[in-house]
Amino acid sequence: DKLRDKDGNLTAAKNFVAGLGAGVSEALIIVAPVETVKTKCIELNMSFLAGFQHILKTEGVGGVYQGAFATALKQGSNQGLRFMWFNEYKKMVTEDGAKPLGPIGSLLGGMSAGCFSTLGNNPFDVVKTR
Repeated sequence: DKLRDKDGNLTAAKNFVAGLGAGVSEALIIVAPVETVKTKCIELNMSFLAGFQHILKTEGVGGVYQGAFATALKQGSNQGLRFMWFNEYKKMVTEDGAKPLGPIGSLLGGMSAGCFSTLGNNPFDVVKTR
């Protein structure tokens, strides 16, 4: 609610910030550690659990978060764009909440938000992958 204006609305920019926060949180809590361990397990030819234990023993907790900054940029921008697009789409389709958003409208909104966030996020994805 801290991002809402006095009328309780969120601007597109504030929707982006909300999504950015969600994406960075997602990246730091789940995505970065899992992807790092997965990649290192493939290189070491170990199971996930054995690889995780090996990384903690040889590199410490920091070894699990290798590449976390790039992952946080990618996930943050992806979710920020997705939140922003979907909420702007919903405002347009429902005429600012005057009409309900049905299942097909929700499906199309989610699909278009996914496409938009993927296109807008591509530069960060390239950096993360390299």
